[in-house]
Amino acid sequence: MIEVMKVSVVAVLFAICGSWSSSLSADRGWKAALIGVPFAFLCMFLLVRSWKAVLVVPAIAFVWPIARFFATWFAMKTGCVYLTMGLAGLVGASCVALAISIAHRRLHLPSRLAGAAATGFLAALPFGLWLVSYKLRINSVPDPLQPIRLRYAFGIWQTAVGTYVYLVSEGVL
Repeated sequence: MIEVMKVSVVAVLFAICGSWSSSLSADRGWKAALIGVPFAFLCMFLLVRSWKAVLVVPAIAFVWPIARFFATWFAMKTGCVYLTMGLAGLVGASCVALAISIAHRRLHLPSRLAGAAATGFLAALPFGLWLVSYKLRINSVPDPLQPIRLRYAFGIWQTAVGTYVYLVSEGVL
């Protein structure tokens, strides 16, 4: 029972973190470069309680703005919105798992990395809903639900990937 409560708290913390990240992603200024920082620090506090956190935080924080840029750019060019967002989630989750594997060797196993990749792919599909709506309204009246769609997409992805990596690093999976 205590383990279920602990995992639930971790999931809620990652959901809150996802909401915070979504507010950073909406900014067009310097804050957009910090999009991965809240997630990186939460991963550090929950998963990497050693000097190795010095390596983990920059690794996670660095991947986010790059993945966001390429995923959005590629989706706008190709029209494969859901596949593109899924692939971005897959790459992001794989990079997160590899970064955290600096401290938790269990994540180096191919089956664990595949699990992170699959989790990231599926959890990134809600970003497709956000991008489709964005593309449909790019030259018209703004959609008032756009920020909410983005907030939920970030929350879902960070909750799923963060919780998966937490479960693996704690030896539950």
